[in-house]
Amino acid sequence: MSHVSDLVYQMATPQVESPAIGGCDANCWAWFADLYDHPQWGLAATIPNFTEVGGTVGRLCRVTNTCERETLEVRWDALSRLAAIRRTVCPTAEHHAWTAVINSGLDAHDLLDDIEYDGTETVTSAFSAIIAAHSDVDAEKFMAQAAEA
Repeated sequence: MSHVSDLVYQMATPQVESPAIGGCDANCWAWFADLYDHPQWGLAATIPNFTEVGGTVGRLCRVTNTCERETLEVRWDALSRLAAIRRTVCPTAEHHAWTAVINSGLDAHDLLDDIEYDGTETVTSAFSAIIAAHSDVDAEKFMAQAAEA
């Protein structure tokens, strides 16, 4: 297993804290937004065929902490359904990116229902997408930039 794969495994098995953890909900959702649409290391920039989707999900993440509950539920449910369909017919990297969208939808519902969430599934899915799309060296660079943001 490569170093980058080890890092994702360690996040998934709480040996290493997810970069999304820490701070208030607003900071967490701002970081999630960057995870999707940051121009250097976000999924929109690093995953083929995910530019438009990454931008859309990033914008939704930015309003998740402040938007009306019913509006958020409808928007996240629609994106999650689209992701469930799209991830069945795409390459591996894109599949993991769509899985991250589904996991973000679950995190959004947890936020709305006052259930504790830490974004681990979202982050590990997104990082798995980056690993699948890039060499270990490049993937490690993108993931380090995300973790430092």
